[in-house]
Amino acid sequence: NFTISCIEVESLPPAKTVWMQNGKIINTTSKYIVSENNPNYKLTIINVTKKDEGTYYCYSENPLGERELE
Repeated sequence: NFTISCIEVESLPPAKTVWMQNGKIINTTSKYIVSENNPNYKLTIINVTKKDEGTYYCYSENPLGERELE
């Protein structure tokens, strides 16, 4: 298994933060565990294989703008 994390500092208005890959939001499934313990966001990939290779983004957005961390 492999876990990556990011920290979302406080924002006003509050931001919505998600994990993404290839422009798609990653939700918790049997392959991925998405967890939030504000301000810490984690993505765990279960049983990592070569197919999981790629760029993952921690993406935050509020009405004032957006940010992503690769």
